Amino acid sequence: MRRHLTTTAGLALAALTLTACGADNTPDTKPQPETPAASSPTQPDPGTGIPPEPTGAARDAYLAALEAIDPQLVADADKAIDAGRNQCSSLNGGGTDPAGTAAARFSMGGNQVSEQQAKAINQALRQTLCPK
Repeated sequence: MRRHLTTTAGLALAALTLTACGADNTPDTKPQPETPAASSPTQPDPGTGIPPEPTGAARDAYLAALEAIDPQLVADADKAIDAGRNQCSSLNGGGTDPAGTAAARFSMGGNQVSEQQAKAINQALRQTLCPK
């Protein structure tokens, strides 16, 4: 029995040694598929009509235009920017009710946007974030 275990252990060790010797240590030269870069939140999404996130003077101009309509619209500047960028997709995509969509997107925090304000928001967007 002992001889059988010794022989089996010896064969297993030999098999492992041969496997290690036969390993190909050369790097794989096959071209690797390119992985798409993660999209940055500041970059536009092609095909959706969503513009890049405004910075600097463009951001200031957009927020000032909204504040002139209703100061509550810029109570949370980041939400106002997100809503505006998304509204651009409706304006650029030819939405059927851009004023209604703007009213829904910009009515937040208990502030309800009227149809007149929604139309003014769309005009402000055309002058700042999403010109034609």
